[in-house]
Amino acid sequence: MARKKLKSGDISGYRYVVTQLGAIDGKRIADEFMRVLLPVLTELLSGLPAVEISSVQQLVDKMLDYVRPERVRGAIDIILKALPQSRVEEIIEQMAKHTDVLGPGFGDAGAPLWRNFDEHFAGTYKAMFQWLAFAIKVNFADFFDDAVGEVVDQIKASQP
Repeated sequence: MARKKLKSGDISGYRYVVTQLGAIDGKRIADEFMRVLLPVLTELLSGLPAVEISSVQQLVDKMLDYVRPERVRGAIDIILKALPQSRVEEIIEQMAKHTDVLGPGFGDAGAPLWRNFDEHFAGTYKAMFQWLAFAIKVNFADFFDDAVGEVVDQIKASQP
């Protein structure tokens, strides 16, 4: 079975073609995400009214409606303690090695993002995070949809 390649929509005038990671690298990152997911969601969702959440998109929508800023700061602290900066950079580098960028300066054939990463995203951090979110979605959407349901069930079971 071939790895999927998915093309992003327009992100600041460029398109990104992301090829899924291999199973070994993908599992390693998924394990790390899972280790972080429960404490982060617990932090973000505490105090959230009881609602049915069955997908990552529903979770994000509800969190945007209800999450307080201090909860976001707490969640970021949890992530930074669980995933050191060096590991976050390694994950971003892995995603970049599986991405081609198409658009101005790269043409229709595109070029490997990892070779152009520093210059390409200089001063455009919003676009960088949009690309990263897309790359994570390409690789882990089904994992997150399943994991969110499990995590939400655990959180509900632990609440009075």
